Amino acid sequence: MLQPITRASLTLNIPPRWVIEPKDVEVVQGSSVRVDCQAEGYPRPIIRWKQLVESFQTIMSSARMQVLENGSLLILEASPSDGGSFLCQAFNRIGPGLSKMLTITVHGMHMFNNTLLMKCIL
Repeated sequence: MLQPITRASLTLNIPPRWVIEPKDVEVVQGSSVRVDCQAEGYPRPIIRWKQLVESFQTIMSSARMQVLENGSLLILEASPSDGGSFLCQAFNRIGPGLSKMLTITVHGMHMFNNTLLMKCIL
């Protein structure tokens, strides 16, 4: 007599864990900077960036500030207003998720008014 075949599938849910934990960065005004924030888990964690402007506000990708597919934050042509406190969150509804606060410091460009003295020898 034939026995019925029973099949089962098992899905492991894994809470997020840091692959690259974000950390404080410094950038010169006008330069670009990438801040890494990468996590793994199952289902794949969603990465969300927030900037502290009176209260934390979710960052939406724009021409100068982009959240990359790998979770990193890219700031093009950094200006002083881009500096401050940021929060990177990674969550997938399994466990409490991850969050890390960091500071981005934008250093101003110092312009010097130099006079060039040329001496012509005839």
